Amino acid sequence: MVAGSGVAPHNGGVEATPEVTPCQQRSSPDAEISALLGKAKGWSVANGKLHQEFACKDFVTAFGNMTRVALVAEAMNHHPEWFNVWNKVVI
Repeated sequence: MVAGSGVAPHNGGVEATPEVTPCQQRSSPDAEISALLGKAKGWSVANGKLHQEFACKDFVTAFGNMTRVALVAEAMNHHPEWFNVWNKVVI
């Protein structure tokens, strides 16, 4: 089982969303990203999106890492914009 797959809406789960009363406001995605960016080693914001480049030892390792991320991303119903050439992966 993939972590989080039980709650992914397209996998038959129930999406967990926090209750927000009319008096509460969620922070904007930009504010959330800015607040947490310092904890995300190596990540930056480029063109309004989270960005990081990874260099692996070869194509097989790069593709394997993308596959591992794809399984978790699918379970979260999140589909990143990414790019791969040989040993380089850009998310």
